[in-house]
Amino acid sequence: LKVYASDEGRVQMTAAAFTKGLLELEGSLASVLVHLVKRDREASAMLDASSLDTDAVVSVVKERLHGLLGTSTDVTSSMAEKVIPGGSACQRRAMFSVGNFMTAYEKLYQSMKRFVSAVRELAKPGNQVTLYHEELLDMALNRWEKLETDFKDKNGHFDISKILHIYNWVTYDLLHNRQLGVREMTDVYMNSMDLADILIPQEYGMTTGEKINIATHICQPLLKKILADIRYVVNDEASDILHHPDCLSLVGVTTPDRHVRTRLYFTSQSHVHAVLNVLRYGGLLKDMQNNTSSKEALDKLDSTPELNYLTQIMFMMYEDARQPPDSPLRFEVQVLYSPGVQYRERFLCGVGDQGHNPLQQSSDQELVSEHNSQVPPSQASSSPSSPYNCTETESEEADWMSDLEVIEPLTHLCTVSVDSIFHTFNTLMQASH
Repeated sequence: LKVYASDEGRVQMTAAAFTKGLLELEGSLASVLVHLVKRDREASAMLDASSLDTDAVVSVVKERLHGLLGTSTDVTSSMAEKVIPGGSACQRRAMFSVGNFMTAYEKLYQSMKRFVSAVRELAKPGNQVTLYHEELLDMALNRWEKLETDFKDKNGHFDISKILHIYNWVTYDLLHNRQLGVREMTDVYMNSMDLADILIPQEYGMTTGEKINIATHICQPLLKKILADIRYVVNDEASDILHHPDCLSLVGVTTPDRHVRTRLYFTSQSHVHAVLNVLRYGGLLKDMQNNTSSKEALDKLDSTPELNYLTQIMFMMYEDARQPPDSPLRFEVQVLYSPGVQYRERFLCGVGDQGHNPLQQSSDQELVSEHNSQVPPSQASSSPSSPYNCTETESEEADWMSDLEVIEPLTHLCTVSVDSIFHTFNTLMQASH
């Protein structure tokens, strides 16, 4: 077992906490981090920031995307096709739910102003409010005041790049600082949710070609390491392993003499999006469309609005000893995926008119009709008079975090041969040069 983590502090602490739980270790996270989590130059090259060339390509995509989202016209099917060509079902839902981007930005700004006013009232002398990790109330107020100021300038221009920061911070406070005002924060969350669902995936490429190009540049060192891990097993380089578990002391293990080689890579959202784009658009899944289980998995991937904490992509390699050593069927790789901890539906519990669920999927035609005939759900449910029916008792508030700690089960994406993995990854990396 080897554990790698990027240079980001929260990623390293996640790696240490996961390793401590996996191995049932005692002691502090700091000691686990120092002794078991690799954070050297090799890990940084695989899991940290991309090159300047990639940053330049991403900047061009962001500029074009923000230009398209700066219009004051209502969303149409042709506009949706420009912003999210071949986009997923959840992105199309988000586009038509927004309805009009300039109107959506103003609604988000107004909900932020209401929230900042509520926090400002809490920050008055005499109020004692304890925040997560002993954050001072003044610090929480300062970061939200800055977000409010940065999002809309004195000339009335909106900085679309701040939407992701707003969404991340309101998610954080809804998880950890609910005493700041659940109602006001939920307004901000609702008004930023659809915008974030559109912006986040598209910043890693709008067209399929851009997604592949950006993804390959971002995660190329990681792809090389995955191929090296696979090659190590295929070439039987593990035959000289000196340390093996004591087969006699293992209980409940069917094949105790089997050597299992595990590599865990902890990284940021950009790399996770990149690896998923390589899998989806790089050709590895193109032959899976007629496979019922894989088709269902791809549909689930399309209907997942966001990648949350502990999102996982797993490559599981199996050897069939009955096959000849040189047979392409000797080894196969299963690819599994989970979008991590799911909390959105819990956040939105009771929001909307007459129990309307703003996450309910609809066809494009239904979405167009909905937009033309009534206020989009994200706008209707974010007004100050929206009913929040999910009231919380003190015991429910105490169990809030435990209720959220549900990780979406792993979904099988595909099972492919080792040759397919090598061919797909090598072809993409050669094309990126």
